[in-house]
Amino acid sequence: MVRHLLVVGDQDSSAVKAASLGVDVTLFQLPRLGSPKQIAAACRTLVFDFEALDESLAFAHAVHARQPFDAVISFWELALLPATAVAEALNVPGNPMRPVQLTRDKLAMRNLLHERGIDSVAFRCCNTQAEVSFLAGVEGAIVRNS
Repeated sequence: MVRHLLVVGDQDSSAVKAASLGVDVTLFQLPRLGSPKQIAAACRTLVFDFEALDESLAFAHAVHARQPFDAVISFWELALLPATAVAEALNVPGNPMRPVQLTRDKLAMRNLLHERGIDSVAFRCCNTQAEVSFLAGVEGAIVRNS
């Protein structure tokens, strides 16, 4: 039985490489990024704004009902959240939600690293120019007034 992989978003290589491994690829792609190579590699391509999670979930459920996915992947930062949401909704392997959410929220990621004692850079959430002044005490920091 041929494996079936959902690739969400592609920078012109993920779907092609996955298909070269002998799996069926369904591709969710943004209209501005679709290419003839991707379309040729995929067994089906749905071109829409996959960041609209309700649409991604509806399309994924429809395809999954016809040909179940074995996994959902994405290698593109903007597509990680939709890919993860689909994988979780379909209960198929994919990236776990918590790490994906951390990649999308850099302050939360830095706070977690700090809590674990593996922070390597000075950071702070700054909403005003005055709050950025903490950098003056950081060795190697360059602070410019603009």
